[in-house]
Amino acid sequence: MINWITKRDEYWSGTFLSSYFRNSDNNPEMEICIDNACVADYAEKCVFSFNHLTASDISKICKGILDCSGRQNTRWKLNSFLWRRNPVAILDHCYFSSVYVNIPDDKNQISYIVEGEGEWEDVIGFVIHDGHLVYVGTDYLNEHNWS
Repeated sequence: MINWITKRDEYWSGTFLSSYFRNSDNNPEMEICIDNACVADYAEKCVFSFNHLTASDISKICKGILDCSGRQNTRWKLNSFLWRRNPVAILDHCYFSSVYVNIPDDKNQISYIVEGEGEWEDVIGFVIHDGHLVYVGTDYLNEHNWS
């Protein structure tokens, strides 16, 4: 359930509790933003989807984050190699703060972007589109990268 904090004509923002990911304060509170108040119910569906990502999706997200972290420097490259055995360990070194609702033409398709940052000082994110993980990395706002 979303606790709407800001309600303006063109922009709403609120918070919700994540069932798996943590923010920079190591707590489960996340921010969610929508551009149109008419989609508040749709935003709730996105939060439900976010909180019910499969173990497979979480593993894919972690492996994508590992790929990003290993590109930055030798220390993270070594760690990313070691973490391949337990990819979710990377979540101890990054956080996620915001969910942006991406409204597709067909509102039966769940689509949102999750933004965060890693200790290696890169902004990272992942994209769920049509209910599927389609991108993990640093260029998550570029729809051309979603496959």
